[in-house]
Amino acid sequence: MAKLKIEVEGFELLGRLGSGGQATVYKARRTSDARIVAIKILHSGPHASEAARARLKRETAALLAIKHPNIVHAIAAGRTRSGLGFLEKRYDIITAGAAIVLLAKLFTKRRPRTL
Repeated sequence: MAKLKIEVEGFELLGRLGSGGQATVYKARRTSDARIVAIKILHSGPHASEAARARLKRETAALLAIKHPNIVHAIAAGRTRSGLGFLEKRYDIITAGAAIVLLAKLFTKRRPRTL
């Protein structure tokens, strides 16, 4: 696998999970205990506005305060070596949530009606 250009101290980025308007989420391994986590990193350049940083800060505060089985838990927040904001989240809940969504789609598909 090609090495990702972004470096986050204490983590080894393993691959990109998805991307949106203000950030990209990566699968990562925390080097201190080898735990697999998700790291949400703000985009650089014109997308790295003060408003985007403020949204990430609010999201971090909200997720650190909430503990609910249907919400992905935040673990920590910080900055990459290049100064981009990041949010560390539990990866196992993200994958479990994706599986639940997939199963729900499979079981709710309508079958063709027969006459």
